[in-house]
Amino acid sequence: MGELENLILWAIPFLFSGIVTSIFILFFNLYLKRRRTIKKYYISNWMSSAKLKPEDLLGERAEAEKGFNDYYYVRKTILDAILKNISNDRNILITGDPLAGKTRAIYRVLTNSDESYDVILPKLVEIDTEDFLIPKRFGKWIGVKGIIIFDDIDKYLRVQTFRNAFLQFSQDKSIILLATCQSRNKYEQAKAVLIDFPFTFRDYEIINIPKLSELERVELLKETKEANIQIKPKQYDGNIGSYFYRLKK
Repeated sequence: MGELENLILWAIPFLFSGIVTSIFILFFNLYLKRRRTIKKYYISNWMSSAKLKPEDLLGERAEAEKGFNDYYYVRKTILDAILKNISNDRNILITGDPLAGKTRAIYRVLTNSDESYDVILPKLVEIDTEDFLIPKRFGKWIGVKGIIIFDDIDKYLRVQTFRNAFLQFSQDKSIILLATCQSRNKYEQAKAVLIDFPFTFRDYEIINIPKLSELERVELLKETKEANIQIKPKQYDGNIGSYFYRLKK
């Protein structure tokens, strides 16, 4: 065997190693780019509903000094309605006054359900159509329901560039859209935009969370007193959250 043949045989492992390294670097860079993109557009990426924490959904409202309390007054009719629609794969729009308990009801249902769900939380940001993506959801292949939460959906729909992303989500039939919206004028604004997405909310349930009835208010006062939980009765406006959070906040 000549020197050229020996040189080629000697070089082959290095060439192969170089090719493998180049491929690894390429895919690793793609992986990092994808992670940055997901972080850019999402608070969470298909996390298990059992692992949700209050701050994931409530943000600053999950801080004790802002009024958050682990205590939860159960309004079974509302919680059962949300869970029933999720079980039936129906999109849900929860309406109610500020501090009615819309987001907290979602948190309660998702974290106390016997069934686990894949949950994704989009950020309220401008969308760049060049790099926007919906993360892969592996739970889809083993029958786990996917839920995307739009808290105050009217805010998302006011971001013009977000509407394309909303279309992409709504076309994925394996994902349930779970949205909240304040009552009255903000709901009317959101509904006007949702007309552009008839296939998205053609089969959905509007669940309204009303102010507490007098019986519910009395029960709430009794429970908080027995549990020695501080409330703010002077600022009560009929919505449960006003007992815990400052109204202006």
